[in-house]
Amino acid sequence: MQLAEISGNKQPSSAETRRAEPASANQSQEENAMNKAAQNVMKSAAVGIVLGTAAGVAMNASHHKAANMKKKAAKAMRVVGHTFDSISRMM
Repeated sequence: MQLAEISGNKQPSSAETRRAEPASANQSQEENAMNKAAQNVMKSAAVGIVLGTAAGVAMNASHHKAANMKKKAAKAMRVVGHTFDSISRMM
């Protein structure tokens, strides 16, 4: 006698286990579909974060570049102004 028969616990035979598979297979397919949907959501979120970060960096870089150009233009205008003042004083 097997230990399971002595203790009163009946273990399902392999045939009984096979009959139960279709229900678990359907459940497994549903879980896979849910997992794929969750994976797609996470992938989309990750792509959104990456693209948002890249856009933020690009916008910030162009803002700094524009600000630096503005500062350099203002400095150049002052230099030209001082140069004309110096020339006019000499005359």
